[in-house]
Amino acid sequence: QGQSFSTCWQWNATVGKLIDRPGRVGDWGYINTHSLGLLEYMYLCEDMEMEPIMAVWAGYSLNRASLPENELAPYIQQAIDQINFVIRNPATSEPAALCASLGHPEPFPLQYVEIGNEDFFASESYIYCWRDFVGNLMATFPQLKFITTWYPFDPILIPIPKQYDNHVYQTPGWFTENAFYYDSFQRNGTYYFEGEYAVISTNASDIFGTPANRRLVYPDTQGSSAEAAFMTGLERNSDIVFAALYAPLLM
Repeated sequence: QGQSFSTCWQWNATVGKLIDRPGRVGDWGYINTHSLGLLEYMYLCEDMEMEPIMAVWAGYSLNRASLPENELAPYIQQAIDQINFVIRNPATSEPAALCASLGHPEPFPLQYVEIGNEDFFASESYIYCWRDFVGNLMATFPQLKFITTWYPFDPILIPIPKQYDNHVYQTPGWFTENAFYYDSFQRNGTYYFEGEYAVISTNASDIFGTPANRRLVYPDTQGSSAEAAFMTGLERNSDIVFAALYAPLLM
């Protein structure tokens, strides 16, 4: 996302010679050198025989600012180029030709693309960001599946999402009580990615507070047991929960 528009992650700044990658101020305050860039991530997935879920920046930064709709076009094109870098034929795509010149001429497998990350914070702008990004990306890549970072069905986004990414940071009690969270979800062709979940506090009144107010510094047995209970619900509902990722798994 970036702390501002100027520091958002941009795929084309993360490829090529390491000495030419500019880096950026990361989302958590330290410098990202971009020595681990888009191509390295794709190689990691390839080497570990994992299927990637790619995210594209969608106009929202962590300083709670959103691009106006009339300024989205360059970033939509950047998202198109990012996907082309990974999946297109080098003979017909300039970004794919760049990927080939860096040593990987064959397309990588890609099925899922996520539009933004936790853009539910952008309560008004994400409505048009989702519409504009997905409208253009679906027209260019009809074979791909697009994941929203919005709360399920609140509000109803257009085009209606078929995949949602849910994030939750809570207490052991919440995770235990919500082990049956997905049991009542309709089986209507909508699917869910539990993209971030973790017990981070034992204080339900101040989840993101300080250690002095019971914010956890490290995972503990109580939290791990509660997360395991929640995971049984993910497994039980694997017909609609297609992926899950503990957070933070890899930083």
